[in-house]
Amino acid sequence: YYKYKDYVFPAVQGKEQRKAVISMMLHHKKGILSETLNCMSEVNANILTISQTIPIHDWASVVLSFDISEMQIGLLRMLKKIKGLANVQLIAVE
Repeated sequence: YYKYKDYVFPAVQGKEQRKAVISMMLHHKKGILSETLNCMSEVNANILTISQTIPIHDWASVVLSFDISEMQIGLLRMLKKIKGLANVQLIAVE
């Protein structure tokens, strides 16, 4: 018996989901990850996963996966405007 069986749902229910994965380098500055995530939220990108390394020489590697099915503008163009990001690369789109 699985006690959470009534609360587990498939990742996609009824609507098509498009996913993307990006890799970037974040400068080790207070709030830069938060600013990045807020910008993504403003264009309706839904964050699915975040993977981050510890900063080395003031830079940390971050990989984000997110749902782009409801995005309003191009994400990479928007991310390039955020100060403190470098080497933004689109890894995959599904």
